Amino acid sequence: MNLRISSKNLRISTKNIFGGIISDIVRDDSVAQVALELKSGHQIYAVISNDSIDELKLEKGSPASALIKASSVMISNAPEPVIISAKNMIKGKISKISEHVVQGEVSLDIGGGDTITSTITQSSVKRLGLKVGDEAWAVIKTSSVIIGVDHQSACCDGDR
Repeated sequence: MNLRISSKNLRISTKNIFGGIISDIVRDDSVAQVALELKSGHQIYAVISNDSIDELKLEKGSPASALIKASSVMISNAPEPVIISAKNMIKGKISKISEHVVQGEVSLDIGGGDTITSTITQSSVKRLGLKVGDEAWAVIKTSSVIIGVDHQSACCDGDR
């Protein structure tokens, strides 16, 4: 089932929405890895179905957006990127820490006017010793990234 959202007034709950240009698409039998280059030069990778590639009419050089729930973003303050299976490792500077009793938010300025926000437990904020101004890494699995395009250019082919 293909769901097409065509409301110009759509609001969504994710804090992390990044616009960019598709810089690469690598297809496999049923899925593809899509690379989206942000204004900052960072790449965000997503793995989506080949059907979605076709439905969204994605191609190298086309504009698109990446959506990532804050709860899908892990934070590392290791001096170098950690070696794990997550492909998206984006270095930034901590611009904001919101402290709450159980869960906090950590925002990283990743350049180009983009900020990525993570929700992590308050105990993790303390355990990692995170402070505003420190460098840190946002770590995101490719399967946690949703790719979207402007509905006028991709979903509706003029049918509204």
